[in-house]
Amino acid sequence: MLTKSCLCCIWKHIPSRRIQQITSFMDWRKLTSISEFDEILMQSLNQGSAFILFKHSTRCMVSKMALRSFESDFSGGIPAYFVDLIQYRDLSNHISSITGVHHQSPQVLIIKKGEVTYHASHYSICAHTSSKAY
Repeated sequence: MLTKSCLCCIWKHIPSRRIQQITSFMDWRKLTSISEFDEILMQSLNQGSAFILFKHSTRCMVSKMALRSFESDFSGGIPAYFVDLIQYRDLSNHISSITGVHHQSPQVLIIKKGEVTYHASHYSICAHTSSKAY
């Protein structure tokens, strides 16, 4: 019998050539370095602004489903940043240590005034709920 967690295990066995690149209508800004994240975090702190951070595993079906669901319901209004966990695991670890939010995948964080005001992972990710945090 399959459980929710089994989807990731099954997805890992599909050859990578069959995993399609993410195509989205959202204006995702890809984060690729620790210095980029630190700069965005400082801007949030200094300007009192908010941003969304989506941590996504490109090899995980649950992550892909959560991302698509979030994208379809997201109403916009604040910058949205995207971290590819397969390529930038060191960045994800840095985000966890700075924010104090334990790493999970998929995971969404809302950061306002330099502080995490909302975070969720896996099937708890919801664009409607997260919008209340900014």
